[in-house]
Amino acid sequence: MPLASPALSAAKEAAVIGFDVQSLKCTFEHSGERLIATAGAWFCNDIFFYGNKLFSHIFIAALSPGNKSVWTGWLWNLVNAGVSLCGYYLASFLIDTKFVVVNKCNNSASSWTLS
Repeated sequence: MPLASPALSAAKEAAVIGFDVQSLKCTFEHSGERLIATAGAWFCNDIFFYGNKLFSHIFIAALSPGNKSVWTGWLWNLVNAGVSLCGYYLASFLIDTKFVVVNKCNNSASSWTLS
């Protein structure tokens, strides 16, 4: 198969691997704090979300004590998923508005999660 352009041909001959230490250093200098904060926020979100789903049966049992029906558990799980989905959609609609910027949205979500 012929190469698409002479630049691609030259890059293949020069053994360019696509990893540039200088660009990586520049990325960390300019947005390293954001990268670490984002990675930490995703890590905490995964921990809290997993814990929420792991122990949801305890809260469902508290909402309907003495009920042994599988359908009741499924219904409450469906309500839980629907409320979570509404929160995700609300966050996606509000994330780039002037009234609610990314920082306010993240701070409010973190305060709701930790309280």
